Amino acid sequence: MSAKTVLFRGSNAPLSNLFVVKENLIYKGVIFNTTEQIYQWEKCLRHSELRLAEIIRNENNPYKQMRIGQSFRGNIEWQNSKKDLMREILKIKFTRSQDYREALRASRGKAIVEDTCNNFWGRGKDGRGLNHLGVLHCEIRAKSKICFPVS
Repeated sequence: MSAKTVLFRGSNAPLSNLFVVKENLIYKGVIFNTTEQIYQWEKCLRHSELRLAEIIRNENNPYKQMRIGQSFRGNIEWQNSKKDLMREILKIKFTRSQDYREALRASRGKAIVEDTCNNFWGRGKDGRGLNHLGVLHCEIRAKSKICFPVS
């Protein structure tokens, strides 16, 4: 990785889905503390896993939220829609979290890469992952005005 890359991972990184947003996130009228919680809750709802959705909604630990939601893979419809859902969740995070906006501002001019073994969302074990989460952050950053000087 070069100096032109921002790597992130874990609950201390505002770009991470595991980062607890102190301002809270509101999705479908429900209050959540992380983007991971919204993502896994919605995944369970879309698969009629209502018991698991309720457990995730009531869980404050982001690592537990993730593990509960990862207890099943998801159908092909989910696989085809999960990136669009994450984009919507990140838009909510952008409007609610000052920490997230500051992290995007600080990343100006750099690639953003999730430093995890996840081949879909991160860079993967071998560095060849798709890094969809990092790409979505760059997309949100590009569409915002926070990284561009006002003339």
